[in-house]
Amino acid sequence: NYYNRDIYDIQVDVNTTIVRIFSFENEENGFQKLKHTIRQKIVYTYIPDDDQSDLPSFDGVDRVGKSNTIAYSINTILTGKFLEDKNTYTRDLVYLDISQSYDINEATRDYTSPIDKRKPFSDVTAELILKPFWWMTVTARGQYDVYDNWLERYDESLSLSDKRGDSLGATHRYIRNDIEYLEAWARIKATESIDLTYRNRYSYNSNEKIETDYG
Repeated sequence: NYYNRDIYDIQVDVNTTIVRIFSFENEENGFQKLKHTIRQKIVYTYIPDDDQSDLPSFDGVDRVGKSNTIAYSINTILTGKFLEDKNTYTRDLVYLDISQSYDINEATRDYTSPIDKRKPFSDVTAELILKPFWWMTVTARGQYDVYDNWLERYDESLSLSDKRGDSLGATHRYIRNDIEYLEAWARIKATESIDLTYRNRYSYNSNEKIETDYG
């Protein structure tokens, strides 16, 4: 038998970018300029609720779900320009992205019971990356539930590296009602072709080390 499925979708993307550059009168090595970039984005997506009951179903991919959502985000980046021994280079010092979506279908659906509540807003998702020095990176990511007013998940990490290729770092990760652990790792560049690695993970759920790797 031959089955055919035709479903249209509509997506509208609107975004703006604002850039401003700050110059510093510094003829010596070091910080020369700072570029601040702000991006704002709104995406509307519509997929109709099409009857697909006559089609075979093998897994979740076989069904295209309806959608009527507005996703919006704001992104800001601070980029530094540096001078070192008559050579210039750039580095993103700060990266911040915040996003959320609004489900129109959920906002307009019928209530299923007297205590039913509509929840059209998604979790707020945020990501922050800091690189104050070329050898240091700090990252933080989180997902906040706007209805229960708590963090669903988050993780933060710190990594340090040198120009030879050595690096070390630590990551803390939390998922509500699931896991929480701290992981530390290190990599040593022994030779051009050989790296020595170490990784250790500590679980806050069981208060014990749960994984140690050497390589």
